[in-house]
Amino acid sequence: MLFSTQNIYFDIVKSKDDLEQILALQAENLKENLPESMWFQDGFVTINHTLDQLAQMNIELPQIVAKADDQIIGYALAMPQCMKFHIKSLIPMFEMLDQLIFNGKPLKDYEYYVMGQICIQKEYRGKGIFKGLYEMHKTLFYKNFDLCVTEISTANPRSIKAHEKIGFQTINTYRDDIDEWNVVVWELGM
Repeated sequence: MLFSTQNIYFDIVKSKDDLEQILALQAENLKENLPESMWFQDGFVTINHTLDQLAQMNIELPQIVAKADDQIIGYALAMPQCMKFHIKSLIPMFEMLDQLIFNGKPLKDYEYYVMGQICIQKEYRGKGIFKGLYEMHKTLFYKNFDLCVTEISTANPRSIKAHEKIGFQTINTYRDDIDEWNVVVWELGM
């Protein structure tokens, strides 16, 4: 299933090369690899996945990418709740999510998946890629999931604003040993 805008198209990961391109883009945008002065202007990602983790995520749910000339220029990773058993560091996050309430109902009573990370190559930002990645998520996942949930560092205002524009709502803010996070929820009903 492809969506297209100009020479950019949205698709799912289909090969090991796709996963390796995601890792390369991720490395370029890791918070630890960027000067602090760029965090507010350009945003950042915080988790450094392994190839095995991405491959497992792609088995569990299709991973969505944006491509231009067959090169990945953006990605939006998806993690079902079962990923907490594959990435042990996620267990506290999933346990915390199960304690939250959304629209008067415990989050654990919804069918939800976690947006594992979203990133767009710098030259392609501001061109609708972010929105396109999320539209592809909605198209692929709305029949099986009620909600998409993710955490955004409060030190990443670019990402917070972009998610709010899509329709994400903040339902919690907390601090862990890494950062302070907004937990945000997006309703997938079409």
